[in-house]
Formats: sequence, C-alpha cells, structure tokens
Amino acid sequence: MKIEAEIPLSDLTTFRIGGKAKYFAIVRTITELKEALELSKKENVPFYVIGEGSNILAPDKGYGGLIIKNEIRGVKVKEDGTNYIVESGAGENWDDFVSFCVFQKLYGLENLSYIPGTVGAAPVQNIGAYGAEVGDVIDEVEVLDSDSMNLLRIANKQCYFGYRDSIFKREKNSRLVITKVFFRLNKHDRVNIGYKDLRERFKNKYSKDVTLEEVREAVIEIRKRKLPDWTKTPTAGSFFKNPFITKSHYARLKTNFPGIPGFEEKGRVKIPLAWVLDKICNLRGFKIGKVGLHENQPLAFINLGGATAENVEAAAAFIGASIKEKTGINVEWEVRKVE
Repeated sequence: MKIEAEIPLSDLTTFRIGGKAKYFAIVRTITELKEALELSKKENVPFYVIGEGSNILAPDKGYGGLIIKNEIRGVKVKEDGTNYIVESGAGENWDDFVSFCVFQKLYGLENLSYIPGTVGAAPVQNIGAYGAEVGDVIDEVEVLDSDSMNLLRIANKQCYFGYRDSIFKREKNSRLVITKVFFRLNKHDRVNIGYKDLRERFKNKYSKDVTLEEVREAVIEIRKRKLPDWTKTPTAGSFFKNPFITKSHYARLKTNFPGIPGFEEKGRVKIPLAWVLDKICNLRGFKIGKVGLHENQPLAFINLGGATAENVEAAAAFIGASIKEKTGINVEWEVRKVE
C-alpha cells in the first residue's frame, strides 16, 4: 500500500471540487485497509472512505486526514435454495456488477443499472431508481470496525434501510468500513417495469415476456437521456432527496398546483422534486455563478467550470429557500459532505 500526500480531492470526485487531502491511500485487501486505518490512528488524523467519488461534495479547504479509496474486489455466486447469494467486494464498480448479475440471469438489480459508484457505496445511500432500492435485495453487509479492527456481518434488518438512508450514514457508525456486500437474488422472478418510463417503454409487451437484458438496456437509455454524463460533465448526480410530506400538505399543494404528482408510501406522499424545480420554481437549466441545474434533470447539480464547494452550498441554500417559499417543503441533501 502506498501513502500519498497532498492529493487534490477534485481529482477523486465526479463533482471535480475540493482542496487537497493530507494523506491518500488505495486499499485492495483487508490487510491494506487495516494498515491504512492504523496509520490514521498513529498520525491522530480522521479518515474518510470513498469509492469512485460520486454523490459527495469535498470541502474547498481540503481534508486534514486520510482519504481511503476502497478497491477491494472479487465476486462469488453461491446457490441457496431458490435464491443465489452473490458476494461482492466493496470496490467493484457498481454498473459492472449489475451487468454481471444480469448476464447470470439473476433478478433484482437490473433497474439500478448505470448508477455511478461502487458496490460498497450502494448500501450507504440505499441507492434506488425506477421502482427499486438496493436494500430490498441486500442480505448482509460485511464491515471492518476501525475501533476493534474486527470484521462484522450486519444483517439486512440491522442496516435500517430507508429512503436514501441506512445506519452507515450515521456519524456514530463512521467507524464501520464496508468491505463486502452480500445480495440475495432470484433466478425465477419477473422484471419490475411498474415505473412510468419503463411502463411506456414496454407498453406493447406482457411483463413476463420482458427480459432482464431489455430492462437493463432501457434503464441505461433513459438515464443517458435524462441525466448528465458524469464522465464528461462534473456532477454529483441528484443533489436533493425527493421529499415526503403529509397527505394534508399534498392536498394543499394540489389545490394550488393541480398537476403536481405524488406517490403515497407508508401514509405519506413522495413528491418528485425535479417536477417542483421545473414547474413551480421555474429552475430547469438555472445557473447561479459556476453552478447550474441540468437542462434535462433539474435535480442534478453540475459544475460549470471552476465551481467551489462554497458556490455549491450557496446555490443549494438559494434553491432550497425557493422551494420552501413556494411549497412549504424543506429539502434534504442527498449528496454527502466530506467532513
């Protein structure tokens, strides 16, 4: 394992923003991960683990600790009754892993195709798209406790998966470093094409006749059409979470904005924030300094060139205030700050 110093965080994140990290290390094994964590203790500095640097905002002042890039790889498949347990190293590229599962005819991840990042980042955010969430198919998560240096297995229920949320986002659990994720996937299932765009795509076919490969191809095509290409356009993806509001709040909004969509879940109503930004706040394609909202998906912030974390936070505050003023909705960041 090689330790580097003063590495620009802007080179390590898809937003292309951030000052320098005091220390930086790439780890490819559990042993190397332990060595990196021991270094942070020895130097008495904090650590922060990243995958491919998507969905995070790094500070302009840099990070006065150790940034650990997790590249622990390896995929194994084991039969378990009617299911298959697929074990993946946390450093595997997420979309490559989804592609592998689709190729193996394993159901459950196809709707999550073409999401940037690594397998290890997936449970942290409980990534979701097109009617699916990764928490629905995770069996266990293996972590290394940086305090005890012991490997632990955390069962699905103990992960407390919620909308873009899990125990791994809690500050008190920052000591837990994800090393592997175990997925429970099915070889005898049907695809999930209930989401509007997928329904429209396959309107002339019965769901039983739609293949995993077709769903994956459709999701990739939709995402490429709607979202910025993070390999070419600096972005952290969807910046805010879609909010959940009370039924009475939704009814009031419906009176003022009859077209506003809402989806009831567990007694509350989920609002597509992109619609609010576009139709109510008129912010599609909006630019504020060096930060802009993507023309095809206003929920995605983009770095127009030379943007700073301070610029992004100012833009987020302005946009959040606009949403609050017009709808009474308080928004939360989906993007995580490196702190």
